[in-house]
Amino acid sequence: MPKKTFKGNPAMQFINAETKQPTASEPEAKDIYYIPVERKSRHVQLLFRPSLYRKIAARAEQQGISVNEYIHRAMDQHEKETSDE
Repeated sequence: MPKKTFKGNPAMQFINAETKQPTASEPEAKDIYYIPVERKSRHVQLLFRPSLYRKIAARAEQQGISVNEYIHRAMDQHEKETSDE
């Protein structure tokens, strides 16, 4: 299997995007809030049971996203749900 390349991946423009600053030409620029864009930069190595990984990979494929993105979204959702406790 060839190694994956992320060159030309449109998602990288969002991952690497800098914070957008308001310009004077934007209408009502004073009412717009700009949130800094986080970069994905932390690496975690996880070991999964093969059966669990197959389930995760199948769900990610159904949604048209990578396993990494699927796990990232699941962890983000879990954090949102548990932070309200």
